[in-house]
Amino acid sequence: MKHIHTHSRIKKKKSRILTVSIPFFVGRFSLMFCLMFFIAILGVIYMVNFNENATVGYQLAKLESERNKLKTIKEQQNIDLSKSQSLENIRYSTSVAGMVPLSEVQYYDGSLDVALNK
Repeated sequence: MKHIHTHSRIKKKKSRILTVSIPFFVGRFSLMFCLMFFIAILGVIYMVNFNENATVGYQLAKLESERNKLKTIKEQQNIDLSKSQSLENIRYSTSVAGMVPLSEVQYYDGSLDVALNK
């Protein structure tokens, strides 16, 4: 066992310094215990940090996968929209097939009496 003296200084009113000696004993086993305890605390802190990083990584991978799925759906919708707006699709659609061509076109020239909102 080693005997370690610690000194603390206390200031008095007239700037005199009082030194107090406190005996402090440190044994080999208690020093080892403190060192092991400190290492265990560091290990727990490391494991908590590692767990948080792994959780964030998992969430990031999940969100990236969802993003890729949404991008694929958006691309498919754009393809479907382009197909529906193509001239060939419009030409053969049922609503266009039911239209009748006009024989005579009449335009409004303003001479007819039309009810106006006053």
